[in-house]
Amino acid sequence: MKPMRSEIEDAIVGILASEDEGWTVKQSQIVPDARLVSDLGLDSQDVLHLMASINMRFKRRFLFNKLVVKDAEAREYVDVTVRQVVDFVDENFESTEPPRGAGA
Repeated sequence: MKPMRSEIEDAIVGILASEDEGWTVKQSQIVPDARLVSDLGLDSQDVLHLMASINMRFKRRFLFNKLVVKDAEAREYVDVTVRQVVDFVDENFESTEPPRGAGA
């Protein structure tokens, strides 16, 4: 069953605010228009870790490359906002399936 958009947002904000993740993002910094890299200070490894954490949290395999990769050959990436990540998960939740071996 698809979670409500507010539940998706709360989960993503919770992941971003978690000290266990290894980055230091303050709760007050996590606003919808905050960019992951330029505003929250995440590096490319952190963004990958965030995406993996979101996949694990929702037991889904979101194809985040559709959201963040501008030009794979040139290795250009888009500095997306928190809102864009939430929107992407919300809009793609029902079209994704759990990874093999994971229960829904």
